[in-house]
Amino acid sequence: MDNMNLEWVKNMDNFFEFSTWLVEFDWSWFNIDNVESMDYFFRWATSLRTINLSGAKFPQLKSMNYFFFGCSGLQELNMSNMNLMRLTNINAIFNGVSNIKKVNFSNTNMASIVWLWSLFLNNKSIEEVDMSYMNLSSTTDMANMFYWCSNLNKLNMTNMNLHNLTNMWGIFAWCDNLKILNFDNTNMWSLLGFWWNLKWATNLEEV
Repeated sequence: MDNMNLEWVKNMDNFFEFSTWLVEFDWSWFNIDNVESMDYFFRWATSLRTINLSGAKFPQLKSMNYFFFGCSGLQELNMSNMNLMRLTNINAIFNGVSNIKKVNFSNTNMASIVWLWSLFLNNKSIEEVDMSYMNLSSTTDMANMFYWCSNLNKLNMTNMNLHNLTNMWGIFAWCDNLKILNFDNTNMWSLLGFWWNLKWATNLEEV
């Protein structure tokens, strides 16, 4: 699959669906400059353990709903420094990813995303998330984003652009093990709402 030419492809939905043989993935051979939809891309790739998307550019991508659906073997994910500036749909991207422990979104451009509600909903395995320097300038809704992430221990939200964010209801609900939260220099419209939601994180040690 090295150097596969996909420059005219626009739809890659379900591309690796049921690829239970896939253990790791190298994004470098992909030319996906014109791809607009990648829904269910890795659906039920249950043997996938780690994936590095750092620096990947998806200049036309608009939808990646359920991208990792059912990837129960996935433990670590690097999505840092990605160009996803046209992405608008990212619903339930981690649905069924039951063993993931660490996600890195740092310095990723998602400037067109409006809704990020329930992104990690009920993910009881995740322990650390890095969202520092993310561009979420269009995002208005992050309700229930970490709802019932009962093992989340460390969250980095420094230097984020969240100036249009208005709904954070339940963002940290039942995050009983969240101990380290950093949101220094983050541009946020309502810090009052943010602080109010921290009442759920009952074991915070460092803010």
